[in-house]
Amino acid sequence: MNLLWAALAVFVLNVPFGYWREHVPKLSAAWFLAIHIPVPFVIAMRFLFRLGFQLYTYPAMVGAFFFGQWFGGWLYKRLAGKYLLSGNMLRDLLLIPVRSEKVKKKPVLILKAGSTYPKIVWEYGDFEDWIRAKLFRREPLEVLEVFRDETEMPDPSQYAGFIITGSHDDVTDHAPWVERLAGYVMYLMERELPVLGICFGHQLLAYAGGGSVKDHPGGQELGTVIIRRTEGTKKDPLLRGLPKSFPAHVNHAQTVDRLPEGAVVLAYNAFEKTHAFRLGEQAWGVQFHPEYTGDIMRAQIREQYDAVKKSGRDPEKLLQEVSDKDHGRLVLRNFVRICREKERSR
Repeated sequence: MNLLWAALAVFVLNVPFGYWREHVPKLSAAWFLAIHIPVPFVIAMRFLFRLGFQLYTYPAMVGAFFFGQWFGGWLYKRLAGKYLLSGNMLRDLLLIPVRSEKVKKKPVLILKAGSTYPKIVWEYGDFEDWIRAKLFRREPLEVLEVFRDETEMPDPSQYAGFIITGSHDDVTDHAPWVERLAGYVMYLMERELPVLGICFGHQLLAYAGGGSVKDHPGGQELGTVIIRRTEGTKKDPLLRGLPKSFPAHVNHAQTVDRLPEGAVVLAYNAFEKTHAFRLGEQAWGVQFHPEYTGDIMRAQIREQYDAVKKSGRDPEKLLQEVSDKDHGRLVLRNFVRICREKERSR
């Protein structure tokens, strides 16, 4: 009976720490503290409930520890899609019923710059669906198809942040909608609102900030590649928690030729010198596709199979090299955390 009560106490103790751990960036100091702070208390429980050191007690105590951590994280994810949370479980649970209107989160706006291939849309959905699938459940998102000429740009104060998607169009085409979007992005940056540009969006962000974009001299980069973070980027909030080198999915034929003044390169590889950059404190561009999964990457290669073959590359080799490791989920969730932190500070 003592073991049952001890395990229950360990479970209850770990729930708020698991809740807090899900709130903070993965592998940050706070993340490790959320796991390790309860350990001395768990040891104390062994003495308090006089369990001794019999081997059969260890699986129960360890199981209760991790189940409490898991349950706290699960509870956070259930609430994170609907409310602006502080990471303090007791405060959040008390606050939500009495001030729910005040803690509701503003949506993140996906500025959709185009659609992918119709066959892929039919099977896997489109850019906004892939982004949504990697964020917390019920995370408030809205989508605006900015590539349509009749689209009116919204009041940015209604949103917590902005994600610019990829596109089959090029920034260098200077289509009217591209120029209108570039002007809008400049306005967002002037207001210091969080912006994340993906592939086309990465290039558009550089262009809007005063940089330049051109066709990549090496042609197209397609498939899963290894990307390396630059020195000094360990604490960057977008890439926080990523290893120094990581696999990422790519699909682009243009490149940021010249970064805007003051921009900081965050990631690169042998083919692409600017796979990620930060402009100011609230805007990021990533040339790779954090929203892709391995299956989506394979579908993209199959849709371009003949063109890849004509270019002299081996599409079968590209397909074999696709990775299912998902570091993109962390990048997208980190960006939403940035949006929420900015929202709390206003």
